[in-house]
Amino acid sequence: MAYDSRRNVTVLFGGSTVEGTLRGDTWEWDGNAWALRSQSGPSARTLSTMAFDEARGVCVLFGGLAGSLPALGDTWEWDGVAWTQRIVTGPQPRMMSAMVYDERLQAVVLVGGRLSGGNDYSDTWKWDGIAWTELNTVGGVKTAYHGLARDRSRDTTVRFGNQGSSEITSKTWFLDHPPCPADLDGDGFVTDADFVMFVFAYDLLSCEDAAMPAGCPADLNGDGFVDDADFQVFLQAYNQLVCDS
Repeated sequence: MAYDSRRNVTVLFGGSTVEGTLRGDTWEWDGNAWALRSQSGPSARTLSTMAFDEARGVCVLFGGLAGSLPALGDTWEWDGVAWTQRIVTGPQPRMMSAMVYDERLQAVVLVGGRLSGGNDYSDTWKWDGIAWTELNTVGGVKTAYHGLARDRSRDTTVRFGNQGSSEITSKTWFLDHPPCPADLDGDGFVTDADFVMFVFAYDLLSCEDAAMPAGCPADLNGDGFVDDADFQVFLQAYNQLVCDS
C-alpha cells in the first residue's frame, strides 16, 4: 500500500490469499469505503513494494513474486487512472524490499530485498521517474522483510530489522544525506544538473509556490525563499564539485 497525498486516497495493489491465490487488482480507500479501480496492469504478485512519488503524483511499484522463483524486477506507475510499465534497467529482480519517497532527492528510494532463499541485497537505489540510479552508500547490510520510513524532521530514512538468511534482527539503521545540501540530485557531486534544478527553484523564489519541489531543497539557508543568498552557498559548493571535498 501507499498513500496518494494528491488525491487523498490509500492505494492497495495485489497480494496473496491465505490459500496462496495471487491478486493483481488495484483498490483505493478514501476514508469511507474501498473502491476497485483496476484489474489490469502489473501481473498478479505478492511481496512487491510500493511508494508514492510526491514530485510526480504517481505510486511506484517494484518487483515481487509471481508465485514461483525467480523474483520480478519490473517497475510500474499508477496515476490514479491506469498502470504504466516503465521500460528501464535498474535494481536486480527482488521481493521483500522496501521503498519510501525522499523529498530531498525528489525520488523514491528502494532498499534491499531478496532474490531467492538466503540471497539478499544490501544496495540502495533511487527512482526519479526517468531512471534508476544506485546510491553509493556505506554501512548497509543484506536485508529483506524490513521496515522503512522517512523522518523528515531529521532528514533521514530509518530502517528497522530484517529477516536475514539465518536470523531475524532488531537493529536500527539510518540513511543520512551527506553534508552537501547543494547536491540537489543526490549523486555526490554539485554539477550542472544541480544548477538546472537550482535555477528552476530560483525562478519560483518562494518556497510556498505550489510548483516548488517538495521540501524546497534549494532553500539552502532555510529562510523560505530561493534567492541570491542561496545562490552564494550553491556557487561555493559548485566550485568544489565533490561533496566530500
